[in-house]
Amino acid sequence: MEVEFGGRVAFVNYVDKNAHVLQCYQYHCGDNRKKTVLAKCFLLQQEQNDTAHRFIVQPLSPTEDVISTYTTPPPQQQEIQQELSDNASSAAQSYQHSVSTTTTFRSEVRQSVGSYSNSTRTSLSIRNSLLPTLNKSRNNNSTNSNTINSTSLHLQLLQQMLASDTMVPSSPQAIFECLTNITALSDLSKALDLLSLAKSIELNMGVEGSEFHTRVISHCREKLERVREDFSGEASFEDLEDKINYHNSLVSTFDIVHNYEINILSSNNNNNNNSGSNFGDDTDEDEDLLSPRTPWQIEALKWIDTDRVIRGEATIDLPREDEKNDSPLSNQMDPIHLSTFAKTCTRKSQKDDNLEINNISIHDEDEESSSVPMQFCDSTKDRKIVLAHVFRPFLQDIFVYNVVNSIFNSMKLENDLSLLQQYFCEWFMSLPAETAAKSSTFGTWCPILRWLQEILTKEYENEENVVTIPLKPILDNCAASSDLPKAFLLASVCLEAVSIVSKLQEKKTYGKVLSLEAMKPWENLLRKLRICLFIYFRLGDYGKTTQFPINPKNIEAGSYFSVFEWIARDELETSHKQDEIAKVEHICTTSSSGFNPYDPDADAPKRWKLLQKNCIEFSQDNIRKKEQRSANKHFVSTYEYFPLLMYIRSHSHPLKLAAHRALLLGSKWGGKPGSLHILKDAVNALKFLGGDESTSYQSIVSSVRIEIWQIYIRPIFRALLFGFDDVHEVSEDVMAPLCVNSNWLRGLANVAGDVLELIEMTPIIKADDDMIAIEHEEAEESDTNYWPPVHENDVIFDSLIARSHDVNMNALHAHRAVVSVVQMITDDMSIIEPHCDEFSDFFLQHSLYTNQNVPPADETDRTELLTVLLEKKVQSIGNKVVDHFELGEINRLGVLWNIDIEQIRSRFMLMMYRFGKDAAVDVLILSSFKEINLEMFATGAIGIICNRLNQTMIALKKARNLRSIISMLDADTCDWIREHAQLTSDEYPIDKKNLPPLTSTHNLVLKLLQISDQLNSSESNTQIQSLSKLTEDILVQMELKEEQTKYTL
Repeated sequence: MEVEFGGRVAFVNYVDKNAHVLQCYQYHCGDNRKKTVLAKCFLLQQEQNDTAHRFIVQPLSPTEDVISTYTTPPPQQQEIQQELSDNASSAAQSYQHSVSTTTTFRSEVRQSVGSYSNSTRTSLSIRNSLLPTLNKSRNNNSTNSNTINSTSLHLQLLQQMLASDTMVPSSPQAIFECLTNITALSDLSKALDLLSLAKSIELNMGVEGSEFHTRVISHCREKLERVREDFSGEASFEDLEDKINYHNSLVSTFDIVHNYEINILSSNNNNNNNSGSNFGDDTDEDEDLLSPRTPWQIEALKWIDTDRVIRGEATIDLPREDEKNDSPLSNQMDPIHLSTFAKTCTRKSQKDDNLEINNISIHDEDEESSSVPMQFCDSTKDRKIVLAHVFRPFLQDIFVYNVVNSIFNSMKLENDLSLLQQYFCEWFMSLPAETAAKSSTFGTWCPILRWLQEILTKEYENEENVVTIPLKPILDNCAASSDLPKAFLLASVCLEAVSIVSKLQEKKTYGKVLSLEAMKPWENLLRKLRICLFIYFRLGDYGKTTQFPINPKNIEAGSYFSVFEWIARDELETSHKQDEIAKVEHICTTSSSGFNPYDPDADAPKRWKLLQKNCIEFSQDNIRKKEQRSANKHFVSTYEYFPLLMYIRSHSHPLKLAAHRALLLGSKWGGKPGSLHILKDAVNALKFLGGDESTSYQSIVSSVRIEIWQIYIRPIFRALLFGFDDVHEVSEDVMAPLCVNSNWLRGLANVAGDVLELIEMTPIIKADDDMIAIEHEEAEESDTNYWPPVHENDVIFDSLIARSHDVNMNALHAHRAVVSVVQMITDDMSIIEPHCDEFSDFFLQHSLYTNQNVPPADETDRTELLTVLLEKKVQSIGNKVVDHFELGEINRLGVLWNIDIEQIRSRFMLMMYRFGKDAAVDVLILSSFKEINLEMFATGAIGIICNRLNQTMIALKKARNLRSIISMLDADTCDWIREHAQLTSDEYPIDKKNLPPLTSTHNLVLKLLQISDQLNSSESNTQIQSLSKLTEDILVQMELKEEQTKYTL
């Protein structure tokens, strides 16, 4: 195919399609068999339309041009060949003359040749398409062209050469050559950023430091200077000028960091080469051991050691004088790359420093005047990498710490003290604890301490000695830190710096600055951090998994977690039993063994050492507890550490603590649903909260009780009665096996009934104004000498109250009815299935808040279900003697179903006689005549007696030796008994094969005789009299028969 290459008509073909390498060649004039290879090219882009192909290629040799080549349809090749050659040569000469550069010839991109209709229009079309490009090349304004221009292609090529996965050969010289081909100022500006961020130049091409980028900046400056001589007042000039100033500042700052690290690397290598000279020195290990400078720093190191011991690591060894500045972190760190540094740096906005950087001229001889204020990026992750290099001198000796100041001076940040302190905190918190401790707490000449003193001195100078909180940005960072041991360490060092500087300022200002007042915020922070550390370690694994870190800022906010919950968690580590915990709480509030860690008296070493020992023993106890539980062994603690409440007595509030324990136990049971004793302990805590609607803190009490029901109990009953398909709160794999266990289900139903009963006591969620006033008053009266503060509201309780509603009593009674039924039929749930449709809306999220009718609605269904339940109850009693009524759930159902309790008791007694359990209720019947419905009992008992006697008479007829007894009985009475038995056999069926003795039936008749005078029915009295005489006659005759039988024998 025919192309244009370097102003000459040529042809191209593939040399290596996989590598996208083309060969550009030219035929000898008049001889198509001979050709001359012009160059080998790398294919950058290929476009195709209906009539032509366009190749954008890069010569493999750096001395060749980036060109745009065009193919044309074969019929027009010979006709346009000479025209292309002449116009291309003219364009090349014009372009070379206009730019006047020392580089080799580069031609502008030719506009693509369109579709040609015939051969006569081809030459004119090409000429018309080429002239605009050639004219714009002469005017050096090709960047505004709608066609693809060579400058943009050079920028694209530069991007490809710098890409990590490119196949384009590249080298520093080739990259610079490509840069020199870029003429558009906007592209030069982009190229500056591109080259500063290019990792491949440093990692793959061996470029170190900023020398190459300095050369790039110099070229851009020269290019800008040449353009400024011919043009002025264009915005693109100022944009590039501003970008050059920024990169000058970037390189200047980078050079300070890089040169320092190169010197450190060289010094370490020399030291390693000479390390053998001290071999064999006989030195005492304890000689020249350093100690922390202040008592607070001693405590800080001990908290770090406590943390390391709990995590199973070795404690920090005290350094010797000759190794206090020998930091492995500093010595092993490689020098930073320019690309890494440039990625992290950004221009500091005018809004931050009120500097008009756009008016700075690059012609100023004073380098300071052209420097641009910079800062590090907003990404703490990216910033962390560079800050490790920027503050690296602080890990050495005091003679080089000013390198840090030089870096920030170059960035124009020396007066932005807040930002400097923020950067310092981020760096310090990223250090390993041992490195942070050894670099900040040992030795008189400490770089970190010296730098903090300088920062604080500037604060006093800038604020005219009116500094409310010294080093406040660092104080705020420590208060919000998630790394409590290092926050305590940094705060102790800052307190030392504040102490030194404030005392000097106190002398200088003649008491206007008070050292004690300046130190007070830092001392208070250290005491708060002490308590946070103690709480963090005492909470064990939970302290490490909280959504928000435990620190003074979050605790004082009061909206992230509850201190009451922490104390409740700690109490549950001792026991789950409400009565045992109540005794512990009483001891904690009255014992003299505890102390307030926030009090200045707790600064004494014996006090904070006791806290640290407490934490370590608690941690070791927990480890042993886990080992014993995994081995299914009973755990007995070997330590006697004090409860958390012993040290935070300001939160001794039994009701709130019990409420939190109930929630925690409920959550724990949710993870182990088979352990019903945990749920029972939660209910016992709920019972401690109060028993009626006048209970203080009613909103808390009611919402906690509803929460236990809604979250942990309600979904199980929903799944039990209607399946797991629409119940997503529980796992079918876990709960289904438990639901078929009648003992477990009965226990759950009992607990559920207790919870509903407690909810019925406090159904109203909204607290009275008086209760709100009480809570507010208690919050105000809390001791300000204690920390953490007692907040007016508890974040957990507030959340529960917000999502709870007042309970509808009808709905509550309806749910209690269903739970009561389930409680009595756990071994046969099919009993309730016919009635499930009547409560299909039960046990949903909103069920307790909307009006519901107690099922079943039909009285007949209620009676039938009551009979079934009573039958289940009687069968569960067995043969034991019943001396009082145990019909709790049945009585509750009777109330809900509007059935009189006396009737239920009468039904129960009749059911006992019906099943032949006369002996079990002989005692109860004599003492319960006033507690039953006598008319109902007498009617039912007569029916049972008639059925028994009827079966007795049938048996007598079948016995040959006893048949004669029938003839001795009153015939009318016998007929009536037979008829009455037939009428009542369905209502009072009896076990015909296991009839009780006739004497038991006679005793029942005698009991009826005792109450006959209290009956309103004379007919019943007559019937009882007749039954009494008949049973007595049968017994007499049977005794005679028995005596006759004995005499005969």
